[in-house]
Amino acid sequence: MSDGRNARRCRIWERLGVAVLALAGGCYTYVPVRGGAVGRPGDEIQVALTDAGTTRLAALLGPRVTEITGHVTTVADSSVVVSVAELSRSGVPTTWTGDTVRVVPGDVREFSRRQLNRVTTVATAAVAAAAVVLGAHALGGSGGGTRTISGSTGK
Repeated sequence: MSDGRNARRCRIWERLGVAVLALAGGCYTYVPVRGGAVGRPGDEIQVALTDAGTTRLAALLGPRVTEITGHVTTVADSSVVVSVAELSRSGVPTTWTGDTVRVVPGDVREFSRRQLNRVTTVATAAVAAAAVVLGAHALGGSGGGTRTISGSTGK
């Protein structure tokens, strides 16, 4: 295999590695909020709705919505206003336009807040980095090796 071809393959692996690491840069999960504040404006939350909440919000979001995900815009003593980014109808997620809805305590089965999962993020990044290193090694290293030229000495 020529050095130029090897170098190109290594560059492909390097770019792939950067892309994989960028994707693995943050693994998030939703963690239930136990007592206290639901969140601050700007926080991403997920709201699991009660049957009453599904019924009350049907006029705004349509039927069978069981969960909404979005950003907190306003927090008050008796309600939270959420800019909806996604909703779930009977377990099927659907992207939403960002309409805002006011959620009251009777609507909510559970609030969850989006949080970085450090363990999963580190593990994913480590696996991705190992895959890149092994892939580059399998292609012959960095492409910066030496080349042996054979031929006559001119005598």
